[in-house]
Order: sequence, then C-alpha cells, then structure tokens
Amino acid sequence: MSETIPTPSQGSTPVVPHEVWWIKPAITLANKLIFIIVLVAALLMKMEQLISMLAGAVITMALNPDNFYFGSSSGSAGKDATIAAQAKSNQPN
Repeated sequence: MSETIPTPSQGSTPVVPHEVWWIKPAITLANKLIFIIVLVAALLMKMEQLISMLAGAVITMALNPDNFYFGSSSGSAGKDATIAAQAKSNQPN
C-alpha cells in the first residue's frame, strides 16, 4: 500500500490545530512536581541507589535546554528553513 503525502494547493495555508497556552507549562509543572516528590521520598527513606539515579536525572534535565536550542532541534529548524527556501524557488511567479 503506497501512501502519498498531500501537498497544499497554491495559495492555501496548512491547517494547524490551536494549542491552549497553558498546556505546556502545566505538563512541565506536573513533571517537576512528581520528580520533587520522588526525590524527597528517596531522601527521607535513604534509598541510595534511587538518589544517585535522580542525581543523573537532574543533570539530564539541566542539559535539556542546551540540547534543544543547540542540538537536533536547532538542526531541524535549519532543515525546515532550507526546505522552505527550496519550495519558494520552485514556485512559478
């Protein structure tokens, strides 16, 4: 079964679903809250292995913004700009 990707007709704009402004901050806060609860519980119960795993997770979370802005997402944005430029150059005037 071959799938074809539909291309928008000239002059049309792609439909992008509306995103509620508070959803990303709410997900972030929920994740941080769960992490803090688990960290406090691990510290109170003196679970050394879990504490060391959580320390690694903290380092990973601290590096995530760097990876997002300078890593693969940055390259992806550059690729998107290249594709958009090529699409513009291929359109008839």
